[in-house]
Amino acid sequence: MIFENLKLFRDIAQMKSISRGAMLNEVSQSAASQYMQEMERRLGVSLLDRTTRPLALTPAGKRSRGAVKQAHAQTPHHATFGPDAGGQAIFRSVP
Repeated sequence: MIFENLKLFRDIAQMKSISRGAMLNEVSQSAASQYMQEMERRLGVSLLDRTTRPLALTPAGKRSRGAVKQAHAQTPHHATFGPDAGGQAIFRSVP
């Protein structure tokens, strides 16, 4: 996943809204929702509880949000995001 998608997740989590996170990232709500579904599919976990208003993070989403914030602060360009062998979310810098 490219760094911009991680930023989108961070913003959706912070705003507690897919549509507001999408606006901050200048993408459509539909595109933002698709990015999130793809991220969840790749990780094999749900990150967002879409049944609540405002939007809430699942426990996996909360753990991932912390990792994304850290990666965003430390990585100026791109990062990959995915599960390690134990299923935990990990980030790697991409030059």
